[in-house]
Amino acid sequence: MAGPNIIALGLGVGLGAAAAIAVIHLRNHWRNDWRAWIESLSLLAVVTYSATSYFQWRALTVSNEQTQRGFRIANRAYLAAGQPSFDQKTRRFTLSIRNHGHLPTGSVDLVIHEATLDSTTANVISADANDVAEAHWRRHTLAPFPPDSDALPIAVGIHGYAEDKYTPQGAFQEIFVAGRISYNDAFSEDGPQSYDFCYQSGYNPDLQKLYFTPCDPGTVLLALEKRDGYPEQTGR
Repeated sequence: MAGPNIIALGLGVGLGAAAAIAVIHLRNHWRNDWRAWIESLSLLAVVTYSATSYFQWRALTVSNEQTQRGFRIANRAYLAAGQPSFDQKTRRFTLSIRNHGHLPTGSVDLVIHEATLDSTTANVISADANDVAEAHWRRHTLAPFPPDSDALPIAVGIHGYAEDKYTPQGAFQEIFVAGRISYNDAFSEDGPQSYDFCYQSGYNPDLQKLYFTPCDPGTVLLALEKRDGYPEQTGR
């Protein structure tokens, strides 16, 4: 912080200058005027007291800031997405969002990107592959989340899902769902908060079951945003 640092610098310079003045004053007058001692020592005492008071005030200010920050961290709103589910019959991916904090959020902005990718080889697909069967993104504006409320399900249609792509030999299709939850955590000084999520599909050929596991949003979300032309292109 520039302000306190400038004040500290000024006090340091003032203390040094006062000490120098006191030494000169004493050297010139101590033999002839005993009052020079009192004047010089008084000047040093005033500057020393001012410096001590400032640093005590500064320590108290830092302590108060840390206490307030700790209070915000302990009581703020925390939005997160829970483990998703997928209904193969309806082709719907469902994401559950919940406030795990102690205060309600402000309004919530949710952006979800989805991409379904095909491949001629089983289980070798990545989010930056070129064979896209279907991809889209959508923005959701949600009401504030109270604390400890039931999870809110958000459904995403997986329109490119093809059941025949999932075989005993493995999956010839992979689905990626990634996005960002943006919200206010109830403390304006914290600024906007965000939670990034990412899930990719997996397939168990023995159970003939499609499931989703977490993936890296830092890589996948960026790839899907680029693919969708987000935010310039309109979501659908």
